[in-house]
Amino acid sequence: MKVFITGATGFIGSAVVRELIEAGHEVICLSRSEIGDNKLKELGARAHRGSLEDLDSLREGAKSADGVIHMAFVHNFADFGSSLNIDLQAVNALGEVLSRGESGKPFLAVAHANGTESANAVWAFGEKGVRSSVVALAPCVHDTHKAGFASLLINIARDKGFSAYVGDGANRWSAVHRFRTNFKEHRSVHISQINKLHINEKANS
Repeated sequence: MKVFITGATGFIGSAVVRELIEAGHEVICLSRSEIGDNKLKELGARAHRGSLEDLDSLREGAKSADGVIHMAFVHNFADFGSSLNIDLQAVNALGEVLSRGESGKPFLAVAHANGTESANAVWAFGEKGVRSSVVALAPCVHDTHKAGFASLLINIARDKGFSAYVGDGANRWSAVHRFRTNFKEHRSVHISQINKLHINEKANS
């Protein structure tokens, strides 16, 4: 199965790319730079030059694929509303291509804080023949070197010399490793969904 991915060079995206390739899929990834191209080449994926704001590049990537995983996001916290709008436009560009002819192609997207419009847009394409899924990631997606948002809080505490907390500090965050903990028995949610949809395609063909 040929899968187009945005956000493929990121901490989570690169793990998804590796597992897709090891599961036998062909992976094409959005890349903004030569550095990204080289990283994707090392992972065994093919780079597709473009960006979230270059909607034509997104359409071309989706057009060439059997399914899309959308994980990229512009992390501009100074203007988060703009970041959400860019994400919504990207979702619509990808979904419009996948919905042509009620293709039945899978469209997996990652949920973002306050990103209800984007999530709803993904689900709406389900009514146009797209097999839509929205994945909410754990606050702490980690490996042995990085711990998601927890790493950010740790670095702030080191810089300031103290650690801040809300209320009595009893709040808890869920955590999940970015790779399968047991390679043979466990799969990331992205890979499980893609493989399940691919198997269904074969059964119905």
